[in-house]
Amino acid sequence: MEDKRRYDVNKAWENVNSAATRKQHRRIAVRVGSTTLVAVLAVLILIPLLRTNPVSEMTAQEQYTGRKKATLYLADGPTVELLDSLDHSLDQIIIQENITPLNNTAKNSVKKNVLEVPTGGEYYFELPDGTKVWINSQTRLEFPSEFTGKKREVFVSGQAYFDVVHNAEMPFVIHTPRGDVEVKGTSFDLKVYDNDQTFETTLVEGSVSLAIPELPNTLMRPGQRCVFSEATGEISTQNVDVKLYTSWKDGVFYFEDKNLSEIAKELERWYEVSFAFTDAEAARVRYSGQYDKNQQLDEILQLLSQTGGINFITEGNTIKIKSQPSS
Repeated sequence: MEDKRRYDVNKAWENVNSAATRKQHRRIAVRVGSTTLVAVLAVLILIPLLRTNPVSEMTAQEQYTGRKKATLYLADGPTVELLDSLDHSLDQIIIQENITPLNNTAKNSVKKNVLEVPTGGEYYFELPDGTKVWINSQTRLEFPSEFTGKKREVFVSGQAYFDVVHNAEMPFVIHTPRGDVEVKGTSFDLKVYDNDQTFETTLVEGSVSLAIPELPNTLMRPGQRCVFSEATGEISTQNVDVKLYTSWKDGVFYFEDKNLSEIAKELERWYEVSFAFTDAEAARVRYSGQYDKNQQLDEILQLLSQTGGINFITEGNTIKIKSQPSS
């Protein structure tokens, strides 16, 4: 049976702030002569509001928020650990790291450079043609040192947002484990994680063509989202608010009527934890809201817990999720 519970976290947060403000005003009226006491009382008022349904204390690792990091495996070259302080193009990285440039034979080799972003990380990178790529956690990008031939081809597994440089004479093709995307110059998000069993593309501007084996090609228009399901073998297309699927690259988790099982996957990839549902009802609870990705995990869980009647129980690096008993 479908769970009918839906919660708007942003409205709940506004209610918390409103309640805190009203209580602060009442205390200030009583203690107007003591600035220090008023400040202390304000803190004491906010703490119980935020802790009415406490989450188990987080370990240092669970409190961790993701950061800019990736590993670059150069074709016929060394491995480079990338941090946000480095430049974000292959040529600049080679110069900054004082790496011996690849010879022409290596450049034209079928071997590809590989950029991997781990759990808890994300990275911005520019491909040899100037195409910009925002790469999410648990993502692998394979690309050549130089684009040659009739097509610019890369491989992606995970999630990435592309802003492709226009070149009508050399289309840009992204290969994934579940299908291909061909573009000439456009901006779009692509999501194809192994454990999702879907191939999702959200088009911001321009046009792209999706090629799924044994299915007709699908031409997308701006503002559309296409989802191929391995379970059904079908493609669905709908008009969407694209920021719901692209805000991750701007440092925001943005959910609209999304069930907790899907939200848990996003949080796992960013905070390096595992979630385990103890009952199916909890997984079906749906939320709407947005969160700063720099927030600590326990702050997000606290708000979800208060809003949706869910308990989060920490056991090591695993967080168990269960529904609160009905009153």
